[in-house]
Amino acid sequence: MLKWRDAVYGQIEVNRPGDGLFDGEIEELKEFVENSEGAKRSDVLNVLGQAKAIVAIRVLDQGRESEDTLVKIDPLWQWLFANRQGLLQAGGEGYYDSSGLILEVK
Repeated sequence: MLKWRDAVYGQIEVNRPGDGLFDGEIEELKEFVENSEGAKRSDVLNVLGQAKAIVAIRVLDQGRESEDTLVKIDPLWQWLFANRQGLLQAGGEGYYDSSGLILEVK
């Protein structure tokens, strides 16, 4: 669980190669990227091909405004960008690196 004080803001799941979920998730993410257009498309596919783990967060608003929840989760993304290589994939938006949105995926 991802908590701040007494409130739950998300559920964290880490998937790695060989765990039964990782490979299927990577293939699904690649399919969405392959159906998109953008200058960074091949860069995103390359990162997905080299991925060693997926840190997935199921955001739980629990009656809060979505923005309030996302603000509480932002420090996790900041830490991951500062300490690990990779991308952030936001459903319905696309792929982000530490500089911002690099590939829009619907």
